[in-house]
Amino acid sequence: MNKHQRFLEGDKKAKKVIKVYRALGWAKDEEVYDEWLKYLRNTRVPCSCMMCGSVRKHFGQVTLQEIKAELDEIDGINDIYS
Repeated sequence: MNKHQRFLEGDKKAKKVIKVYRALGWAKDEEVYDEWLKYLRNTRVPCSCMMCGSVRKHFGQVTLQEIKAELDEIDGINDIYS
């Protein structure tokens, strides 16, 4: 996949995200459409506030993925010793 194809793929995904944001009432202004499109090509998170950002950054807790990995590791150890 070349650079132009990746750009178009990101553009297509960003347009889908903008549809969702419009339905939620976040991106209703037409003049900021191009700005949102540029931003959402690289990331799907609209901001880095406490609701959208990292749990570790704001609360010092482990993420859900890390919790699942620890539980899988514990289950694997229990399977070995049982």
